[in-house]
Amino acid sequence: MLSDGEAIDAVLDRCGAAFAPRVAGRTVVHMGTTSPAYSRELEADIRSVGRRYVEAPVSGSRKPAEAGQLVAMLAGEADALANVRRPCSALTEGQ
Repeated sequence: MLSDGEAIDAVLDRCGAAFAPRVAGRTVVHMGTTSPAYSRELEADIRSVGRRYVEAPVSGSRKPAEAGQLVAMLAGEADALANVRRPCSALTEGQ
């Protein structure tokens, strides 16, 4: 989970040549805290290179996070959601 848009852009090289190869073959799950406008633009950029995007804001503090009991609100296309439900469950179902 990355902290903000600046961190996300840096990791994905969103404005650079490495962006498409970095997201190739992946579903990008956005769990950071950003504005709705940023999220829409990120989704558009990811879709423009043919990849999938899931919006997954989480709610909870340190103690629930350590216990794997965060609340995640997943949104995206059905096939993308199917790919991320199981990995996201590690954050939400208490391991």
